[in-house]
Amino acid sequence: MIPTIITERLVLRPFELQDAPEVKCLAGDRAIADTTLNIPHPYLNGMAEEWISKHQEQFAKGQGLTLAVTRKIDGTFIGAISLMNILATRCKLLPRRSSHTWILKKFIW
Repeated sequence: MIPTIITERLVLRPFELQDAPEVKCLAGDRAIADTTLNIPHPYLNGMAEEWISKHQEQFAKGQGLTLAVTRKIDGTFIGAISLMNILATRCKLLPRRSSHTWILKKFIW
């Protein structure tokens, strides 16, 4: 099961299919797509749902952890974080093989 992480101001939680419209809006913004390696532009209908549907399997295989970033105070979706290639060895991450990506709505910039 994908974990939820709660901080003083944020909740990092598993994505749900109902987040797809927010993801499409975020990923469909050319300024966002231009700052990432893995977001195609244009971001077509169905891409968000497909992306979200892969998260549980990636986590179960130790390939990645992707979480929605929301404000704790009101649950507003503000972005995503992905940790990829998180091969676990005795509960330790191997940072030399890992990568991470933050994608945040422009009003956070």
